Amino acid sequence: MRILHGSAIDLLSNTGITGYTLPSVLEQKYLNLISGKTRGPLAAAARGVLGLAELPYSLAMRKRNQRYDAGGTYFLNRPTISIGNITAGGTGKTPVVQWLADQLEQTGHHPAILMRGYRKTGSQASDEQTVLADSLPGIPVEANPDRIAAAAFVLRGYPQTSCFLLDDGFQHRRVHRNFDLVLINAAEPFGFGHVHPRGLLREPLCGLKRASAILITHASEVSPEALLQTQDTIRQHTSAPIFHADHVNTCIVSADNRTTRELSDLATIPFMLFTGIGQPQPLCASLKRFASAYKTEYLFDDHHHYSPADISTLEVVRQLSRAQILLTTEKDWAKLKPIWPPDNPYLYRLQLSIRFWESEQDPFLHMISKSLLPKAKGT
Repeated sequence: MRILHGSAIDLLSNTGITGYTLPSVLEQKYLNLISGKTRGPLAAAARGVLGLAELPYSLAMRKRNQRYDAGGTYFLNRPTISIGNITAGGTGKTPVVQWLADQLEQTGHHPAILMRGYRKTGSQASDEQTVLADSLPGIPVEANPDRIAAAAFVLRGYPQTSCFLLDDGFQHRRVHRNFDLVLINAAEPFGFGHVHPRGLLREPLCGLKRASAILITHASEVSPEALLQTQDTIRQHTSAPIFHADHVNTCIVSADNRTTRELSDLATIPFMLFTGIGQPQPLCASLKRFASAYKTEYLFDDHHHYSPADISTLEVVRQLSRAQILLTTEKDWAKLKPIWPPDNPYLYRLQLSIRFWESEQDPFLHMISKSLLPKAKGT
């Protein structure tokens, strides 16, 4: 999705640069429909049709889960922690995987990360894989839809691996896991209350009973009342411990890695934000607190693959909006890095970190560590 903010819309109208793409428009129309934002008899009828299609999908997921609940999972020869969600995207999984792998390494473990490689192009790594590999040197990050084959491949090259982190693994029931962490985004926790295609739930909420723990992400971005309501809904389906965390931008780093500046410096640097992430609205809202320094935004489709033409467009928008620098995310930079002109000094990327709520991090890590201990016979 490409959206322009502020006076840059009018300025670009004379340049021939388009602000929208057909896939992004259709995706937004779909989200408006299933969320109920689009009103009227035709919208209601469309939601009814999607609701009919929801029934067989929901039934199929229930039957599938029942089959796996009865047994038949595959042990990867190492303790395995799954980090997943129950809705399609937008929970902030990659920073959590990154944080947890780093924590495990600091405590003497040798983790390896197994991921599906969503929207991987040929031999080129996905943006999530690149971010994890760049930020976790020495930790294997293997992308393969067949996680069993991926684990075997990692163990051949890194036999010292002591545990696996299964990225996006909650619905990947083939693999046995010692711990099932489910992430729920406080801003849109339950996919509009319906499974695909009527909503964004990957499976019915009763699947939460499999969770070892729930981590509510972006927890500070909603009101206390909304957070309590989310927790009450979770409690209807699981007694697993509930933890809370926020995604916090800590600083900005230049494209050449030579300059790191405090996030607060953005108040005095006119900047333009661009990104291609699933739910950019919270990021935009958090940066708009820098008021007049926030000049404009340019939002691409989720998982957008950048081209030299995109870079040229961004430079035009930067100049028209009178921004001093371009600001983007680590995920976007992972795809931009191979093509970014080395003589263009205007790009900075946001460094993102996970911050648990007070007194919750240590109990959470204790649960994780305990799950990795060898099981006594008969337990």
